[in-house]
Amino acid sequence: MNTRSSSRFPLQPASVRRGSRSFIRGRAKTGLRLLFTLFFLTYLPLQADSFDRVGTSSATFLKLPVGARSLAMGTAVTASVSDGTAAFWNPAGLMLHGRRSLSLQHFPYVLDISSQYFSLSFPYGNRSALALSVLSLNTPKQEITTVDQEDGNGIFYQVNDLAIGLSLAQQLSDRLNYGITAKYIRSNAHQETASALALDIGSILNTQMYGLRIGMALSNFGSELQYSGADLLGSMDRYPDSDSNYPEPAYASTQNWPLPLGVRIGLAMLVSGASDQSPLFSSSLHQLLIELNAYHPNDNSEQLNLGMEYGWNHQFFLRTGYQFNSDLYSFSAGAGLKLINSDGLELSADFGWASTDYFGNLSQISLELGF
Repeated sequence: MNTRSSSRFPLQPASVRRGSRSFIRGRAKTGLRLLFTLFFLTYLPLQADSFDRVGTSSATFLKLPVGARSLAMGTAVTASVSDGTAAFWNPAGLMLHGRRSLSLQHFPYVLDISSQYFSLSFPYGNRSALALSVLSLNTPKQEITTVDQEDGNGIFYQVNDLAIGLSLAQQLSDRLNYGITAKYIRSNAHQETASALALDIGSILNTQMYGLRIGMALSNFGSELQYSGADLLGSMDRYPDSDSNYPEPAYASTQNWPLPLGVRIGLAMLVSGASDQSPLFSSSLHQLLIELNAYHPNDNSEQLNLGMEYGWNHQFFLRTGYQFNSDLYSFSAGAGLKLINSDGLELSADFGWASTDYFGNLSQISLELGF
């Protein structure tokens, strides 16, 4: 009798092994059907409004590119993101990293506006990963002007936006990963504030065929923002023609505004890379990744993004990308450097650059420490 055991199912009869594999495949199929259903139900409402919806969403800082790698690749990273920025782009990508990491980013945007991103991610068990992420946007102080005081009234205001997210990613099978990010969003402008709750849902399917991965991500599915605050308090005279009445306290009500909901679908192919990743051409020294993304937002027209990444010896990277049908970005490029010491400590430094139609050139720097 053969008493050898399988490393995956030790000392288990064939019927148990088949049952375990069927259970895993069943979970993967169920999870995949659920994700496809969510994307389909979300895509239909986005398609229903064919008119121009530019400027109809709030908290648009959630649409700024996070990470120098993504900026350099034209934000075409839905199926290949594997660093700390996965909590933003596609939480399923946290399972591709497999290490504890600390990510930092600074993005000097237009008109002295700046955006910062922070994330802490780490594996949890054999099939899960967790991440905490913070995205913020700040504007410089501006003096308030009024109809009577066009040059300013001596009072300054500032806009501060914040999104705090908690992500969970899991491996459903050896091919399928999924992830969810729950986040709290807050926007503050002088004495007015608004807050909302939202979810990001994503998946990455590894076809194990020529390094092809299929990624899907649904971003900012949640409640609406409505501003409230002290500046909305005032007074109103309900009977202006009468001399005996007095102004009454009044409160100006603001309208609800939706979050920038969006759906991304990405196809990433590893043209050249390590043999265990099933690339089109096997090479341990040269890596070449190409990704194509389709992006459908609720407040703009559809976009098509193309990104490429060349890596040498898994240490030095060159990247480029292009965003089609974008009202701001077009061509982008960048580079990255990854250093690993003898203790396994990993430091990644990335630079991204993008040209815009109205604001000139934008650049971004990202750092990530893996341990």
